[in-house]
Amino acid sequence: MVSRPESRKEVSLGDVAYELAGSVNPLVTPNQLFTEYSMPAFDNRKKATVVPGSAMLSARRRIIEPCVLVNKLNVRKRRVWSVLHPEENAVSSFEFVPLASSVLDLEFLQYVALSDEFTAFLEAHTSGTSNSQKRVSANVILSYLLQLPSLTEQRAIAEVLSRFDEHLANLDELIRKKKAIRDGALEGLMSRDLRLDGYNMPWAVRSLDEIAHSRRELSTGDPMDMDVELENLLPGEGQVVGDTSVRTAASFIFRPGDVLFGRLRPYLKKYWLATCSGLRSGEIWALAAKDGIDPRFLFHLVRTQRFLDAAGKTMGTKMPRADWSLLKTESFEVPEVDEQRAIAEVLSGMDEEIRLLAEERAKVERLKLGAMDDLLTGRVRLPLEEEAA
Repeated sequence: MVSRPESRKEVSLGDVAYELAGSVNPLVTPNQLFTEYSMPAFDNRKKATVVPGSAMLSARRRIIEPCVLVNKLNVRKRRVWSVLHPEENAVSSFEFVPLASSVLDLEFLQYVALSDEFTAFLEAHTSGTSNSQKRVSANVILSYLLQLPSLTEQRAIAEVLSRFDEHLANLDELIRKKKAIRDGALEGLMSRDLRLDGYNMPWAVRSLDEIAHSRRELSTGDPMDMDVELENLLPGEGQVVGDTSVRTAASFIFRPGDVLFGRLRPYLKKYWLATCSGLRSGEIWALAAKDGIDPRFLFHLVRTQRFLDAAGKTMGTKMPRADWSLLKTESFEVPEVDEQRAIAEVLSGMDEEIRLLAEERAKVERLKLGAMDDLLTGRVRLPLEEEAA
């Protein structure tokens, strides 16, 4: 039988949850294996690591019952980790606050901790000397006020939101697989280990200086479509993100078809095939394809490990920069232009498939966030099945 949800009551998080106490010094038992919930493990797809006590040089929190780990550092990153079945000898970094409860559904608590409202509350109560080292205390976390639904409604909300997470996880896995296939094809096709059907002509060996030139064109003050800085180049993705409105005194120009490449710390893989004219930082090269070179082929060449290794021969130690005078002498094998275009077509098609999947993921994420906001604030209430007596 379906019933109307009960009215909610306002409580502080500390009224319905508590911080797990207890710590351990792993160095006392250096050969003992621990399951560690750390920030690096969280950032690595939330995979706890099994490590000996000797590998942990400071005390850790003991995780002795189901809990939700809420990170205190850089709270805008929303490092929230649900540990429903802690392993024996489970521990966490002291940068996490482990919250347990006998009256809250822990999956519901996880979504509360991931919500915009909770994050904004924590950000308003951080302390520290720099943005990258700002923290909140456990007391601040426990002082958060929420509108508490019944346990039955908590579980219903968690079930709805977990379906979004399941869909997102499936999309993440599909995108990872597609990228792995694309990356394998990139290295194979650009090195002749793979040849497309119908193409068997030999490849020519050319220096990079024969393949492309580094554009030196300066701005004349004419209006430009965009201004690309290093932070706008998404590492490893070949995309431009963020604010690209013309906002600086950058004087270097790029043109449609140029391949932009971040020369500062080239291992960060910051590159983009320009679709318009614009301004660029001096830390970004604009590589223009020479006659007989397809610009899309040049873009895929820049993405290869062979090119990145060559660009890694840098100047400087603290701020390493690729050196064009060295890189332009490096040799690369290049096919005739019709095979270049065919290779570029295959790889660009794979990129487009990944881009569409990423767009779908972003759409699902937006739907989830909207549902979280509606359900956690009570603007939308779920019909509930009455539990049998």
